Amino acid sequence: MSILAVAARADRLTLAVGTPHAFHSSEIPTASCTPLQLFEHILQEVRGRFPVQPSLKAAALGSDLPSLRSCLTDLAQLFRSEFGLPAVVISDEHTDLFLEETRLTGCSRFARAFTGPKLTIRYAAELAAAELGIPLVTSRFVIVSVGEAVTVAAVQGGKILDLSSPYDEGPFSVTTSGTLPFYQLLTFCAAVGSREEAMREVTQRSGFKGYLGVESLAEAEALAWHRHDADLIYSAFVYQIAKEIGAYGAVLKGRHSGVVLTGPLLPVNGLRGLSAYLGDVPLLSFPGDFTVQAVLSLGQEFSTSGKGLEADGFC
Repeated sequence: MSILAVAARADRLTLAVGTPHAFHSSEIPTASCTPLQLFEHILQEVRGRFPVQPSLKAAALGSDLPSLRSCLTDLAQLFRSEFGLPAVVISDEHTDLFLEETRLTGCSRFARAFTGPKLTIRYAAELAAAELGIPLVTSRFVIVSVGEAVTVAAVQGGKILDLSSPYDEGPFSVTTSGTLPFYQLLTFCAAVGSREEAMREVTQRSGFKGYLGVESLAEAEALAWHRHDADLIYSAFVYQIAKEIGAYGAVLKGRHSGVVLTGPLLPVNGLRGLSAYLGDVPLLSFPGDFTVQAVLSLGQEFSTSGKGLEADGFC
């Protein structure tokens, strides 16, 4: 039985039909489209590009961007009314179980934001549990997602307990700065005089690009083999990730099943030198963006169990 999945990104929807391990997919641009217009595009895709699927069991819709939830909710309602198909919108409660302590920052004016590639992290936990031969529900992983920014998360039973939000904290990446010394940051912001300019500096001109002028992790690693300065910066990148892994391992009280690397920009050979920091903890690597697979997997899980879906409109 197949699931119809819609994975939403800022500029497009990925439509997929199948299971997490075998599916057909296509992409639909979302620029200036209403939910009804998007639904018409989806209808055309389902009828034109995919085989007729009378065995469709349910529709599942998900995104890592909270701003798209309203659109996905409208689409889910259209799936129910026009297709007669049970539909669920993946929400934070399906991927998160944040501890209350994690929200505090030390300043009452600020609270930590919990954004990031939660769906890819969730599916990476599934893959890791399967590879180690342990049930997902009892698994405990520190998961590192390498994308435009690096996100590190403590994941227990497939639910995220805490994570470093991209652009706010954590290690630097290809163009992002990661955590910065706050006094120096405040001084810099005052000198620049523009929030937009400061944001561009720390999200587009920092990281490997700022240090080495490169546009990818692969370029940075290649330079590191030939230049001492590049090797130092790459080593610092891995060192920062290792420190974050240690911190998020503490969230799991040091009892984690393994460390998992994933993400669309993760090199196929992993991160050179990282295993030296991990001792005997298993290190698993699953490069790629698994947003679609996560939506298919959760849709499959929900349609099979029905547990807790009534409140989310799965009917």
